[in-house]
Amino acid sequence: MDSNVPSPGQSLDPQSLSIQKVAHFMESGRLDLAEIELQRTLQMDPNYAMGHALMGMVLFQQERASQAEDSARTALALDPEDDTILGISGIILAGRGKNTEAETMFLAALRIDPLNASTYRSYSGLMHKTGHLDKAKRLLERGIQISPDDASLHNARASVMGEKNERSESRQSSQKGSALQPGDAYSHFVRGHTLLADLKPFQARAAFREALAIEPSDEDYIESFHEVDLCCRAIYLPYFFFSRLLERLPGNFITLWVGFIVIYQVMLHMEVRDVIVGTFSASYLSFVIYTWIATPLVNFWVKLRPAKF
Repeated sequence: MDSNVPSPGQSLDPQSLSIQKVAHFMESGRLDLAEIELQRTLQMDPNYAMGHALMGMVLFQQERASQAEDSARTALALDPEDDTILGISGIILAGRGKNTEAETMFLAALRIDPLNASTYRSYSGLMHKTGHLDKAKRLLERGIQISPDDASLHNARASVMGEKNERSESRQSSQKGSALQPGDAYSHFVRGHTLLADLKPFQARAAFREALAIEPSDEDYIESFHEVDLCCRAIYLPYFFFSRLLERLPGNFITLWVGFIVIYQVMLHMEVRDVIVGTFSASYLSFVIYTWIATPLVNFWVKLRPAKF
């Protein structure tokens, strides 16, 4: 698409002007205006392939996936050798769950332009979604080699590394993403999840709050803020750390229960004083009861003291 944008001093042709308008509308969240602009452009030139591709993306972002796919296929029929159109088609097909077709589009786009960092990012998203985390990581790292200052690539890598439980690398990538684009809400959102995985709920809450300061109506940011706010409440904080540590323990609660029985039996065998055995058993039982009631307790507390962004 960059080739369609004229250099300073050149006049804008109608199609380039339309692309600029559509890009502006999409960035500002006015998908309705972007659709109207594209309809006007395609009425003037029904064979404008990029116009159909962008229409597909606009429709896709409005959750009109079937229409979006029709527009993408029209664009491909008009210009099957444009890597941007292939990349957009891949995104739409991936969103439709047509993963094999989507991968074919991304591979075709990279054959045409192997230095398009955006295609690597989109392709990695498909690999991430389908559980191929190592391949997603490699694709993102190739994209970062091409475009090291692209915050979205670092943020995507942070998400992949977090899912791979490689927390140090995830943290480094999220810090890089937010440093490159401090005014981007998504960068703070990714950093928040990275901090939460690092068992830093208070810092995570601050990161989600920064994301909401930029985009206060985003439902994902609001939901994440409320979830981490629960973890920061004194009633729930011990359970948060316990549950996260338990996730890393093979067998989870079963291992903990077996461990308790083993220790209890050892204490009996060694004829440990009854008061110590009783205190140990009562402490364990009390903590088990706490884990059962921690969630309803904190939910009740939040109703009394709602979270503030």
